[in-house]
Amino acid sequence: MLQKMQWVRGAAVSVALASAVVLGGCGGSNSTNNNAPVAVYEFGQANFSDNTANRGQHPDVNTLGNSATSVAISDTGIVYIADTNNNRVLGFNALSSLSAGKADFVIGQADFTSNTNTSVLNKPRKVSVAGTKLAIVDTGNNRVLVYNTLPSGTGAISPTPSAIIGKATTAADGSPAADTLYFPTGATFAGTNLIVADNGNNRVLIYTSVTTGAAATYVLGQRNFTSGPQTPNCPADTVAVPDCTTSFAVTADSLNSPADVWSDGSSLVVSDQANNRVLYWALVPTRNEQPATRVIGQTSLKNQSGFGSSSSTLRQPNGVWSDRNTGYIYVADSGNNRVLAFNTPSADGQGAVAVYGQGDYTHSTANDDNQDGNIDRDSNGRVVASNRTLYNPLGVVTFGSATVTNQVYIVDAGNARLMVYNTY
Repeated sequence: MLQKMQWVRGAAVSVALASAVVLGGCGGSNSTNNNAPVAVYEFGQANFSDNTANRGQHPDVNTLGNSATSVAISDTGIVYIADTNNNRVLGFNALSSLSAGKADFVIGQADFTSNTNTSVLNKPRKVSVAGTKLAIVDTGNNRVLVYNTLPSGTGAISPTPSAIIGKATTAADGSPAADTLYFPTGATFAGTNLIVADNGNNRVLIYTSVTTGAAATYVLGQRNFTSGPQTPNCPADTVAVPDCTTSFAVTADSLNSPADVWSDGSSLVVSDQANNRVLYWALVPTRNEQPATRVIGQTSLKNQSGFGSSSSTLRQPNGVWSDRNTGYIYVADSGNNRVLAFNTPSADGQGAVAVYGQGDYTHSTANDDNQDGNIDRDSNGRVVASNRTLYNPLGVVTFGSATVTNQVYIVDAGNARLMVYNTY
């Protein structure tokens, strides 16, 4: 299970007027070759150049481990960060706490300086908020914790989940079912429903009943609820291959290690990571194996070739997000060390309209502020980051209100920080 976590990578982002983002990012470090957007502040490091997990010491109120994966913000401004390798979720009662650089509360550990307890949270990879509800994807424990009231407070808190989704299967060759999860990595609320990226079973599950032990109502990516870890890309039309182990055809209704999901209750976006694509459903599916409407990252819904760095390709995409004001879909293109923004797709394989972490669509090296194709290092050979670079971004959201300027929040996992950008 932990071996799989090492290669599952990605994130999701948003911004307003994204077509102006690439042009608006001048400034930052000493480079004159990088037009990437510039972050206004970060959380997790003492400055923009540092990138050591937990600031080179132990976890604390102002640090992140080297694989924080997602961020969520409630309508009231409560912030949650899934600090995966520290086995905890950090919480901020207000955005002002985040900008001040200190978490208000922690879930999963007895204090801010511990990270060894895995009985409450074990490698949590996703936090998702809708209204008064919070979902924590407790990946290592093969479950999703749902809270009907948003947790907040001071210090270590132990909120009681309103529902626990998933009944753990501990082996990759275990028996999937409608009420089990294996290595879940994403979750989103869709109205009263819950949608989960069941990564280890190569499927997405849709729950119309969100109660402890509930069985999923619909499955995407598999023929039924009992196909799973050994059957990636196993759509209904592969009946000639009952176990789908000798044919891995990619179609509009197949999945291979889905990493994340996003929904507003109307449409659905799924990061189909191992197929280097993002799938879009114009309407949330209401039956098993319902095919996707459009694809981002590939030229067609039957293609999985190519994962280079261009405006229309993806490499191991992870987090996904859509901005409710603009309709832009944001993809954490983890393998290319960038976040891309796309218009809501009207055709397959359309190009992005904005990029974070790189100065253009062709560069892809991590922490390459001068865009020379090499990771930047100081005189001692230590890798250095900047206020424009990203290294394996895994999560992103946008947030704005009547009193808060619209901003973009990117979990820059490889640099152990959260980057915050003003929108343009």
